[in-house]
Amino acid sequence: MGAVTASHIDGEEDELVGEMPAMKRLANVVRRARTKKGWSQANLAEFVACSRDAIKRLESGELDVRCSLLFRIMPVLELDESDLKRILFGQQGARRVT
Repeated sequence: MGAVTASHIDGEEDELVGEMPAMKRLANVVRRARTKKGWSQANLAEFVACSRDAIKRLESGELDVRCSLLFRIMPVLELDESDLKRILFGQQGARRVT
């Protein structure tokens, strides 16, 4: 069975589901969505009431994100449940954030 291509926040389809751990995919999507908005890690941390270090560790894949933090980040970065399913479980068909 062939690998499934994942759509990413910036429209790139260069990474394959299954070849990258879910937390690393999550880290990439959070970083891309944040930078697309022109925000620093400190800006995002302020918006979601956490430390900049927590955002830094999440974006580097060093932090296993808590659900409570993830559910604060998602709406701020305009990510929805279909995006989360695609990121964590490799489901295709999630909308692209523009």
